[in-house]
Formats: sequence, structure tokens, C-alpha cells
Amino acid sequence: MDDIGNRSQIRPYHDPSSFNAGYSSVYRPDEGVIDVNGHTLASKLNIAQSIGRTTSSGVLSEFSKGRKLLRNDNDSKVIGDLEWSDCLNVGVWKRIIGNLLDQFVRRYFRHLIQQPFEVVRCLLQIGEFNELNNSNNNNNKDKNRLPQPLELRDEEEQDEEIDFFPKTGEQLEGEAGLKDTSEPAPEQVIHHRHAEIKPESMHTMDIATAVMDNEGVRGLWKANNTTFIYNFLSLTLDAWFTGLISPFLGVPDPSFMDLIHSPDLKASVLLTVSANMFTKMFLLPLDIIRTRLIVTSMQHTKDQRSLRNLTHQWSWRKDGFKIPGDMWILTALQSVTGVIFNKLFDLFIYHEFNVEKHSQIGWYHTLKLLSQTVEMFVKLPLENLLRRCQVNYLLDTSRHPIQREDLVVKPIPYTSIWSSLKDGHTNSGLWNGWRIVLMSIVGGYGFNILSIDSIDREQEKF
Repeated sequence: MDDIGNRSQIRPYHDPSSFNAGYSSVYRPDEGVIDVNGHTLASKLNIAQSIGRTTSSGVLSEFSKGRKLLRNDNDSKVIGDLEWSDCLNVGVWKRIIGNLLDQFVRRYFRHLIQQPFEVVRCLLQIGEFNELNNSNNNNNKDKNRLPQPLELRDEEEQDEEIDFFPKTGEQLEGEAGLKDTSEPAPEQVIHHRHAEIKPESMHTMDIATAVMDNEGVRGLWKANNTTFIYNFLSLTLDAWFTGLISPFLGVPDPSFMDLIHSPDLKASVLLTVSANMFTKMFLLPLDIIRTRLIVTSMQHTKDQRSLRNLTHQWSWRKDGFKIPGDMWILTALQSVTGVIFNKLFDLFIYHEFNVEKHSQIGWYHTLKLLSQTVEMFVKLPLENLLRRCQVNYLLDTSRHPIQREDLVVKPIPYTSIWSSLKDGHTNSGLWNGWRIVLMSIVGGYGFNILSIDSIDREQEKF
């Protein structure tokens, strides 16, 4: 007796064709896997029977039909439809464009406020202000002088010589003709007027006032767009370099994960330093152009202030090797110093004091204030030497040099880094512009402290 007969005799009440245990599909040896409606899995797919007689497009269409059959009726929307709907959603694009415009307006407005101080700081770093304008000081001395008694004034008037032989009209006309031939015309005086500013002192407002007297209000916003483009490209290229190098070092991108959470701190620090250094060196020509636009007079160089023309004139093949080595060294040192006192300082305070910017916000910004103050005294001499090196390059080495009579300040002589540090005349001004930097640091700290609210204190750490 076979096996089927044994089963029927043991369980005569069981009929495999009509037995239902509540499953969504049942396997039958003669039909295969079937659902509750009696449809087999092969009939749903319906692909094996059509491969031999359909083209590749037909196979894809049949496959998509079979995939729809395997889904519920309420879930028949394919992935492609979802992607196209998101791309064509007007609300999503409106929100993205609105956020971009908001960030652009905020950053550009902040840049407009900072640019006059950047111009004054650059002029203080490269300028030699030995001859200050003391005319107002003399006027103040005259105003502070006590009035003399009437008797003394009468005696002074009596002591004056009396001209007993007044000159006739013909003599006066002759002297006027001699004066006209000897003195230049007013137009010539304006044309040959020197571009140097004559501030009353080396304070910020006096330098700004002297620039306005010579070049008007626009003089305080020289190289405005160039500086904004430089700052934007610095952030963009730094993020691009970190994203490019991070896979080769096997570490996460610091733009998306803080250094304090990196699995390999040494590789992440190397990545951050190298990316920032590459960015500064790649943008060095634009930095030189920015310095050129700030130190030259707007009236004397009207036809030479186009950023597009100046960038087109630059060539790495022709101009790259003419850049002195001091400029490359100072650029690299400035970059490394900025990374140490900003990003690496976060690592130090986290591992030593367990302070980070998401939980201990007040302590974090206070320690950053101290770090930025120390950075000012270390980084400012490097920046001063870099600006002087750039001006010396623009005057002597550049393929398109600037003229000394076009400079708005008398430049401090520069020969090399070591000689500038040894020379007592030049190293005394290595910290010029510290007031502006300190004001920016304190203002940024106050803004960060005022921005702290209860929501920021309770945000989670990632």
C-alpha cells in the first residue's frame, strides 16, 4: 500500500485540496504555491512564458506589471513617480531658494559692516605713518590760546611796518601775470595730487576719515565684492578638499562630523590642516588681487579695478613661479595657526575639560574668546608680514606692477621674514590693527552669548 493510501486511511476526514489553515498561500505538489484566490505564483509573475517572444522593453514592462501584482492595490505607486513628484514640487523649491536667499542676505549684510574695518586694518598693516597731519592739532592749540589784552594787541599792530609807497595798479597787474606764469593751473594741481592719505593719528576712525577725505565714502568699501567672493570660495573649497581627501584616509568628512567624534583623530587632524592649507594656497592669487585693490587709489586706477580683468591676467604658469617663497610660507603658517586655535582647540577643551558646543554653550564661547585672543597675538604678525610681502611683490616682481604714486599709504620696506623680525623699525608695527581684531572678537562673543536660549541649551548631542 502506497504512502497516500496510508494517509487517507489514517486521516480519512482530511482532504488536502479543501483544507484551509488560514495561510495566505499554500503549497500543492502538483500546482506549486497558490494564494487564497487560486492564482499561482508563476501566473502572477508571467515572465518566464514571455521571455522568448518579447523584446527587452517588453520584459521590463511585464516585470513592472508583475511587481504591481505582488503589491497591494493601495501601494501601486512606483519609485520613479515619487522622485519626479519631489522634483516638481513647487513648495520644496520655494523653501530651498528662500533659505539660500536668506543666508546670502545675512552674510552679505554682515560683510558690508565688516569691510570698512578690513580696509583700515590692511592699511595699518602695510603703511608707514611717520608724517601725520598735525594741522588740526595746531588749530586746536590756537583755539586754546588765551586772548591777549587790548593794550598788547595795539602794541603789536603799532610794531608792524607801514608801507609808505603803495603799489600802483600796473605793478599789481604785472605781479599777477608773473604769478600766473609761475604757478600751475588748478587742474594741474588736482591731476598731480598725491594719492597718500594724511591721517591725524593711527586710530581706526582717523584712518577711515583720511580715506574718506581722499576717495569719498566708496573708499571704505574697496575690494568689497572681491573679499566676499574670497570668503565664499574659502568655505566652499575647504569643504570640497575635505570631501575629496577623507576617503583616502579612511575617516569621516569633518564637514559632516565634528572632530571630537572621529574614530581616528590623527588622520582627521591631518585632513583638516591639509585641506585648509590647500585652500589658502589655491586662493592666494585672489588674495593678492584683494590687497592690490585696497592699497591703490580709486581715482588713479579707475581702469585697473576690474576683478574679471585682473583674474584673466593671472597665469599659474607665468606668475606662479614669480611668487616669492616667503609668501607661500606665511600663507601656510597663517592657515595652520587658524586651524590650531579654532578646530583643534575644540578637541583640547573636549578631552581636557569635557566642554563642547552643544551642551556647555556658555563655557564653550568663553573659552573660545580666550583662544581667539591668544590667536590674535600669534596670527596678527604673520598677517602683517604677509600683506607687506604682497605689496612688495606687486611693486617689484609682478608682471603687472602697480606704481608707487598710486598707493594710498607709504609702504613699510620688506626684504624677508627674518630681516623684518630683526629690524626694530619694522617689527614694532607687527601688531598694527589689533584694536579692530579685538573689537571683532568681543562683538562676536557678545552676539553668541545673547543668542543662547533655553532651546539651544537642551539640544541633543550628535
